[in-house]
Amino acid sequence: MQLESLLSASYDAAVVRHSGANPMEIGFTYSLSPRGAVYPFSEIEVSCIMQDKFARRHGPGLCADFFAELERKISKAVAGRQ
Repeated sequence: MQLESLLSASYDAAVVRHSGANPMEIGFTYSLSPRGAVYPFSEIEVSCIMQDKFARRHGPGLCADFFAELERKISKAVAGRQ
């Protein structure tokens, strides 16, 4: 499984958990940026981005769920390749 699909699936799971059928009501997205010094994508940074008006109410829980879901999916993908 590719990283892009792991990110999308983690995003979808977190959004559904926090917004039900109204994902646009929470103003949440993520970004992915290269951080590697020699090979740009040898290290990456994933950021959780919230609109200001939703950040205080939804931000901590939503971002925590997103990263927990992403960690589970990456661990499962890595375990399947060993």
